[in-house]
Amino acid sequence: MKRILSIGPALAVVVGSLGGCAAVQKEPNDSASSQMASLPVESEAQRIANQRVQEDIAGVKVLIVVACSEKLSIPTVERPEDLATVKKCSDDQLKVIGNDALARIEARELSDSEVGPFMLNQAAAFLQANSEAARARDPAELIKIAREGGGRLFLSKPE
Repeated sequence: MKRILSIGPALAVVVGSLGGCAAVQKEPNDSASSQMASLPVESEAQRIANQRVQEDIAGVKVLIVVACSEKLSIPTVERPEDLATVKKCSDDQLKVIGNDALARIEARELSDSEVGPFMLNQAAAFLQANSEAARARDPAELIKIAREGGGRLFLSKPE
């Protein structure tokens, strides 16, 4: 038997409405002329890093929304009360994962480059804890699917 959960427009609304994570862009320091020479390279590197963070955050949100949908046995959020329930669960879990990452950053257990992968792994673990179909998949595969936008068919048991 296959269990298929699609990321349709309704669940996409939940993913898009989640807050709690944002990339912080640092403004270049204009007072140092030596920094100005390397500004284009740094700006490009910063742009790529920010893009990667945004992709990681989007993946985390997709994993969490799917997990909450599974956990609450709400496959679609067509009713307003279902939408609110899945959104609350998703917001709460996003805060848990975000706070855990922040605590590890402050304890110097995570570097900046490790935050996104850490949060993705936490979200994949949450999904696997709440979905039989997700438990049948490798966490790296779930993360890859989530990073690529969730896809139409997110979960199905391997045959």
